[in-house]
Amino acid sequence: MISGGKQMFSGIRPPIVSFSGGRKSRCSQSCRRMISGFYSYGLEFKNLESNNEVTISHVLIITNTRTRTFYFCLFESVESKWKEAWKIGERIVQTLILNDDI
Repeated sequence: MISGGKQMFSGIRPPIVSFSGGRKSRCSQSCRRMISGFYSYGLEFKNLESNNEVTISHVLIITNTRTRTFYFCLFESVESKWKEAWKIGERIVQTLILNDDI
């Protein structure tokens, strides 16, 4: 099982992230891990949208180099509702179950 949460982000300096399309983003947390043959990289960043609303995005990228499989998990919410929304998002990230044969 691959799991996430705040413990994933300890000890790694967050990068600055920039995207095109009118969004300005800053990474607040990042991580890298290897668990049971799966390599994962996680990012959490804030986006300033074109309507001046701030959203928070939590991205989890997982790869299995043996099977050449790539997984991408994105959870996003407006900042004003993040605390409540992350209760759901954290449960999703912490309970991902991946088959290491496919």
